[in-house]
Amino acid sequence: MANSAETIAQRILGELANRLGIPREVAAAAAGTVFQFLSHQLEAGSFDALLERFPPARAWLTEALRTQDRAERNNPMGSLLGEVASLAGGLGGGAGTAAQLFARLGQVGVPADRLADFVPTFSRLLGENLPDDLMQVIGRALDEPASGRP
Repeated sequence: MANSAETIAQRILGELANRLGIPREVAAAAAGTVFQFLSHQLEAGSFDALLERFPPARAWLTEALRTQDRAERNNPMGSLLGEVASLAGGLGGGAGTAAQLFARLGQVGVPADRLADFVPTFSRLLGENLPDDLMQVIGRALDEPASGRP
């Protein structure tokens, strides 16, 4: 399954980059950012099961962390914006959660004019390529921020 999962992951990243007009590296880091978000939204057992069933997400997580770290070193304001978004997320509600996710997506290089399109596009691509039971878990966690606006 790992080989087919890797093929699926590459197809998702290629389509994501193509549909949104972003570099593939940005698509990978942004995909990892969404999975970071999922790690906080889902129960630990559910998230671990998700990673077990779709191992390429681990590489996306690694790319997101590497890109976020590099962005914070190169632009300390990016880190500050992420902290402000985290505070907004702590206020509760979908808008705060969406703001936090959008800030992190921007930090890894998703252009501002593509932020509102990223989560729905990524979710749609996951839905086209992953088994329904995995998408039910992912979809529930992404429904709230996907409807928010940056």
